Amino acid sequence: MADYHIGLDFGTSQTKVCLLNKNSDVREFIKFDDGNYFLPSLIVKKADNTFSYGNEDENGIKYRYFKMAAAEDEELIQITNEDLHGNLENGTIDDFRKYSTDYQTKPEILVVLYLTYTYLFIKQQKSTQNTQKVGGLLGRLAGNNATTQNTFSINLGIPTEWNNPSHIKRKIKFQSLLIAAIELANQFDSLDLYLKAKDTELLTQ
Repeated sequence: MADYHIGLDFGTSQTKVCLLNKNSDVREFIKFDDGNYFLPSLIVKKADNTFSYGNEDENGIKYRYFKMAAAEDEELIQITNEDLHGNLENGTIDDFRKYSTDYQTKPEILVVLYLTYTYLFIKQQKSTQNTQKVGGLLGRLAGNNATTQNTFSINLGIPTEWNNPSHIKRKIKFQSLLIAAIELANQFDSLDLYLKAKDTELLTQ
């Protein structure tokens, strides 16, 4: 059994993950499906109402910049001189802040869905089961085998400036979104089942 600590750098446009094996003190970066160390911070809602994550080639409604959209509140918008619709003082729209063309799904929900996918992907890569011989009465009851699984803990990086006391609500919000993502991930036995889940099921969860 290995005890892994996940260091998650959830970026506005891409995400990367560093894994620490706390037993061996070995660190490694996670490669995603295309062999890339960076996963685009992108969700695509497909025609069958399931989601894909980080795949630029997937057809469907594409959600981008949901991290920044989830971080926004009236206080932050005032700081950045934008109104609630992303309008700048000079009247132009900043496309960087526009997270999709479909606003039916709240950015906080998108953050939870994306972090859930990332967490389940990591667990799939590293959740190997080890079968060990066990002696005595316990061994006979278990058929002389015991199965252990790798364990995981996780840290989510936040922008340095969010450590400023004026940003404490934003910091707590993203910690809460991470907790929600872990709770959602615990409702699924595998990444494959999560990817097959329809939008209504996920939103209900």
